[in-house]
Amino acid sequence: MTKTFMNLWIYLYPLPALCFFYTHWSKLEGSNFALFLIFAPVLYGYIMPGIAVNVLKKWKFNTKFRLGDYYAHHGFKISANINTSFFLTSYAVSLNNLSLAQKVTLVISTACVQGFIIWWHDTILIKLGKLELKNVLVNDRMSPEEKAYAYAPVSFSIMGASFATSALFALEYLTEHAQVSSLELILVVVAGFVGISLPATIAFGALESIARRKPKV
Repeated sequence: MTKTFMNLWIYLYPLPALCFFYTHWSKLEGSNFALFLIFAPVLYGYIMPGIAVNVLKKWKFNTKFRLGDYYAHHGFKISANINTSFFLTSYAVSLNNLSLAQKVTLVISTACVQGFIIWWHDTILIKLGKLELKNVLVNDRMSPEEKAYAYAPVSFSIMGASFATSALFALEYLTEHAQVSSLELILVVVAGFVGISLPATIAFGALESIARRKPKV
């Protein structure tokens, strides 16, 4: 049952989810913002995990339909997951009329939802043998729960926070510049990719640095 659920989540969920999010946000905030929400994390999901998995060999996905050692649709999978977290914390409010306190609340809420969902997601993948970790944060004596706990809550919470923050900045820019060119939109998406990547990369690097300093048992 768990394996079937995870296969549906990983392979079936991303496409209809992203179609729904594009339609939802296009109606509320415009198609340019909807495209940003989808493609900034798509860019992140292919480039950063691609480097970590296929170049640095920090973990490996033991599944079908792969590009090297990660999912062929990895970017779209990550985009669907992080957009789910963002939608759950923002669908009931108008993003253009938020106070500073509401924006901070939205960022923190997205961080919490993303951190919990993907922590749970990775714990199950490790249990099923679909995710193999090869970094200094884990060892063979650790349970799947301990392995996921070593990185997921912090890394994915920060990813959620940086995505929500980038989204709010992007919306402000796209609202002020209603008629952006295709090139401008691409640059906004790339800026969003950087905004997601830097905090998440720094967080994971910090976790590894702390792990290296711990005395080995």
